[in-house]
Amino acid sequence: MSDLKRPVVELEWTVELGKQLAQKRIPVAIAGLVAAGFGTVFIGAFGAMLGIAVVFLSTAELWMPMRFRLTSEEASARVGLSVTAIRWENVKRVLETDQGVTLSPLEKSSRLDAFRGVYLRFSSNRSEVLAKIAELTERNGSDLDREADA
Repeated sequence: MSDLKRPVVELEWTVELGKQLAQKRIPVAIAGLVAAGFGTVFIGAFGAMLGIAVVFLSTAELWMPMRFRLTSEEASARVGLSVTAIRWENVKRVLETDQGVTLSPLEKSSRLDAFRGVYLRFSSNRSEVLAKIAELTERNGSDLDREADA
């Protein structure tokens, strides 16, 4: 038997952005068809598939549910096959917005903020998510700086 402990799942939730922003799916689908048209003209059938795939995968949040999980060891966000995670001891800043919270590994504000960390989108559970993040970061000894973005 293994001595490895599985992390305890503290909180899980799902957000389906496509249902909230259904009106944005139509222009994105049209952009996919336009990309398929250009792909067909320049490359052929493979180009059509590639064009649709690029548009679909870059807008996966509109088509697939986003799953968020806070465990005793890390916070993670999953959209399709893409998983972004950060261990609690690596969280240096918590950046709150109206729609979610970013757990950043960067100690100071930087141009890299948009590309580093994990963004957890709220699903009418803002206070529960923020309370659980505070509890888990404190429990894991993370030295935090909390910021609120407009």
